[in-house]
Amino acid sequence: MIDRYDTPDEALPHETTVLVVSQERNCFGRDFTDLFDEIRSANVCDHLLIEEQYRSVDDLPDYDTLIQYGVWVVHYSALLADDSDAIRSYLEDDSIPDETQIVVVFDTNDDRLASDATKNLKGEYSDELIVTSTETELVYYLLGHFNTASPCTAAGLAYLVSWNNMVADLIGPFRDAD
Repeated sequence: MIDRYDTPDEALPHETTVLVVSQERNCFGRDFTDLFDEIRSANVCDHLLIEEQYRSVDDLPDYDTLIQYGVWVVHYSALLADDSDAIRSYLEDDSIPDETQIVVVFDTNDDRLASDATKNLKGEYSDELIVTSTETELVYYLLGHFNTASPCTAAGLAYLVSWNNMVADLIGPFRDAD
């Protein structure tokens, strides 16, 4: 479970775990772990620890655990899987905190297909959904987020504390019921 921060200092160092939902272990011809190694090496904040956790659509955690991930990377294969109802329902409704960054990875070399998929995904799900169709887009988007939601800046630290405490408040009643 997630605990509230009483002071910003309690958030240092801050560990961000990215939820990777995919039926595949790679995208853009590379293993996901290689992409996250690149992101970690380009991260400029030494107080931000970036980890990733991999789940398939049939292995999604319960809601109170799921919303603790501030960043989701969803490979399009997860949206096409037979058991995709759970992930689709989370992306369709307003049960996910607004601050959660959800990136759908559509890895194809077909620009027209990627453009059509982007329009379709944003029409079917939230407009806040980010769709990336190149490795560069994915890496730069995640680096941009991690540089913004960074404990190395006052604004970024305030954001992380606020997000953490909001999620702690959301799941608090579930924790008491266990």
